[in-house]
Formats: sequence, C-alpha cells, structure tokens
Amino acid sequence: MPTTDYTEFLHNVKKNILNCNMKLNSIQIYNLINFFKKDLQGGSII
Repeated sequence: MPTTDYTEFLHNVKKNILNCNMKLNSIQIYNLINFFKKDLQGGSII
C-alpha cells in the first residue's frame, strides 16, 4: 500500500473540501466512493 501517496491523497481531498476549491461532479464522487470501498475491503488502491 503506497502510504505516502494515500496520505497525500487524503490531505488534498480534505484541503479541497475545506477550502471549497473543487466542485465534485457525480462521476468524481462515484470514483471517490469506490476508491474508499476498495481500501476498506483490502483491495488494491492502484
């Protein structure tokens, strides 16, 4: 598991949400949910 990339990804997501710099469309939200679902199920992130 690429811990550094994963941590940086989470940091960027939090930063974008908190600063309202990024408007998520439905496809981005869908991909984000699937990303976390794979992680929770122990799947590969990449």
